[in-house]
Amino acid sequence: CPTGLRNPAPAGVARQSLDHWAGLNGAEKKMPDIANGFPRVATAIMSGMIPGRSDAAVQNLTVWFDWVTGYNSGMGGGDFGVNMGPSTQYQEAGGAPCSESPLGAAFALQTMLLSCWNFGDRRAYDVVRVFPSVPASWDQAAIGSMAAEGGYDVSADWRGNRTVWVVLRSTTPPELKTLRLYTDMAVPLVTEPAGVSTRVIGVDGGKNVVEIQLRRGQEVLLGPRAQSLPPHPIAAPVRWADPATVNWWGKHKRTAHVELDPRRPSSHRTRTVRFSNSEPRRTSDGEIVDSHSSVIVEMNGTFFLYGEYHAWGQDEGANSPLPKMSVYSSVDLDTWEFHGLLHNNTPGREWEGVEQMNFWCPNAVWDPVRRRVVLYFTNQGVSPAMWGVATSQDGIHFDLATLAAPSSQTSGAVDGNALLIDDDGVGYIAYATVEAGGGRSGDHMVTIDRLSADYLSSDAQVIDPLSHTPLLFPDSFVEGVMLFKREGTYYLIYSSCCCCCTAGAGAVVFRAPNITGPWVRQLTDANCKSSSAKICAGMESPFADRPTGELIIPAQGMNVARLPAGQGEFHYLWIGERWLTGPYAPSSECVGDCVPATGVCARDPRYRKGDEFTYWAPLQFEEGRVLQFAPFQASITLQVALS
Repeated sequence: CPTGLRNPAPAGVARQSLDHWAGLNGAEKKMPDIANGFPRVATAIMSGMIPGRSDAAVQNLTVWFDWVTGYNSGMGGGDFGVNMGPSTQYQEAGGAPCSESPLGAAFALQTMLLSCWNFGDRRAYDVVRVFPSVPASWDQAAIGSMAAEGGYDVSADWRGNRTVWVVLRSTTPPELKTLRLYTDMAVPLVTEPAGVSTRVIGVDGGKNVVEIQLRRGQEVLLGPRAQSLPPHPIAAPVRWADPATVNWWGKHKRTAHVELDPRRPSSHRTRTVRFSNSEPRRTSDGEIVDSHSSVIVEMNGTFFLYGEYHAWGQDEGANSPLPKMSVYSSVDLDTWEFHGLLHNNTPGREWEGVEQMNFWCPNAVWDPVRRRVVLYFTNQGVSPAMWGVATSQDGIHFDLATLAAPSSQTSGAVDGNALLIDDDGVGYIAYATVEAGGGRSGDHMVTIDRLSADYLSSDAQVIDPLSHTPLLFPDSFVEGVMLFKREGTYYLIYSSCCCCCTAGAGAVVFRAPNITGPWVRQLTDANCKSSSAKICAGMESPFADRPTGELIIPAQGMNVARLPAGQGEFHYLWIGERWLTGPYAPSSECVGDCVPATGVCARDPRYRKGDEFTYWAPLQFEEGRVLQFAPFQASITLQVALS
């Protein structure tokens, strides 16, 4: 990280010198308009190192970016400063590509967020200054897993113009190191774990100085005096207030998005994980994993798999005992351990009155504030079908909150759900509603609701800001809703209704810059061979423009798993059900599970519905678009970062 001024004492002299040589113009605190390019960036760097001058640094960067992009008339030309490109290089001096100014601008930003230095053998401690000179105009800032001199990993959160928390990890020898943290947090600091050696040294340059001792590999979470520490601190991206300048780092650059747990930033190891699309998954005991329409949630380094438990599949439907929901766990996504069925795996806390209810389409998210898993599922044991909601502190044993949580829709049963907790802590649920009515023009149409503050119920339907009407996606006769966020963009995927059809279903993709929209539809179905079909179907639909026989993958998508790839990157793994597959499955000529089990659909007595295959397909992206699915693969491998 940048060193900054090691001694704040000469700041006055530095300010006077900078003002003189940069030609500072009164209260504007910026260089004159005639000086652009690297001189202005260098002024921003030096301003960021001087106490009280961070706003001047930001203003110089703003003027420089505005000046460069204002002259951006394309990728041609060659006049000085013209044409910043996607790589953040721009052209000057007759067309030569130039990178030092964008790199200098990045360094200027880092200077305001973190400064540090290591004195070697000359002093017995290192210095780390977290948020040393954040501009007053920045209400929010965050750094995630940033390296500091002396061998430290630093993450921190700045909200409401103050430091909320800091995480420090010692990453290199010696075995015991001493650092002095410069911070605006009130002292004495609160620490987790308790007992970490901290000592208040005094005040220097308006910052509290706290001496901390850390052993190699040790990590500590620090917070202001008498304040509660966040149970699961997340260094998440802040919302950029000015949409006109959000893409100043190049015309086509994708918005960066890093979401990590800074208390475990360097504790991951990468492992090659194989996902089979043509063989059943098995537990450590060799039993086939009975988990369908599954969702994966990671908690404290363990992956939990929640899905429909079908067993032999007898008597599925209204007022029947199947399917229920199973839970499996794994630390490597390869070997799974069965922990029973959610409704009865906790002695003394079994869910009452559910024996003849059947549960479909489970979806779950990690609630970082309450440190629990929140799980929704479609309960067809009530009429019309509503959501069941349950919570778990350990990912295995669930307490039932309700069996009849309604959606925002005034009529119709819910069909499935997809959960998302946004960076600001607001929760959302996307789903389809059976039958027309309540503003819906057709059967099985998709909408999004905002969840209550505790995520246990629907609060209200999301409103489209353009039409000022409830958000409703345009297609009917669709299901299998998926909702996720990637690099600041929201994605929603659904497919034509399938009814457990063997041909599978498509993948209609929408994306938006905000959860409220505007939602933009991709021109073609991502799981379709046709270059013209907006929706491909695996079974006959009421619409003539939904071709059958064109699907790439014979599976119906149910969820998207977000798996860590390391270095702040993630895989987005599409999870689809291959209905009526597995050992002793009916003939491939059988169209699905919703037709009588006779003729080509007759069941072999050895066939077990719970043994059906799952299809795993890593989504590929280009310029924000979900690319067309790759052809069928018997298995896929991913490099996954495991805790």
